[in-house]
Amino acid sequence: MVKTTAETAEKTDHIHTGRVLLVADETAMPALASVLEEWRNPTAPTLLLISRDDAEQAYIDASLFPAGSSVYRVIGAPDERQETLSGLLPRFEQFEAAWGASENAEAKLIRGFLRTQQSLPPDKNRVRGYWKIEDFKS
Repeated sequence: MVKTTAETAEKTDHIHTGRVLLVADETAMPALASVLEEWRNPTAPTLLLISRDDAEQAYIDASLFPAGSSVYRVIGAPDERQETLSGLLPRFEQFEAAWGASENAEAKLIRGFLRTQQSLPPDKNRVRGYWKIEDFKS
């Protein structure tokens, strides 16, 4: 089940040059597919694909990845994913821009890392929370 509260246009003007991190969980993969279809940055991106299971990862066909892309897959329950992300993020190269969307706490973790550890300013650090896990807990 996915609950949306607003429709917004994705702002991707900042990802057309330099080293870019693209982030998407299962809810953001359609938006990521669109970003990749329109990719015009000569530098291949680093992709961080997050999902509950392997089957959801298949939404993003590898043919969409620009040549030379680095792809990291984080698969598991949301609490496991945060732990994996915490270990993975420090191993990333320096980025000049980031775009993406995932569960709110995951997005906050990624955005915070990019802000504090890579000094990425807000206008270049557009990783957003699309949904909150607590909205789906009973």
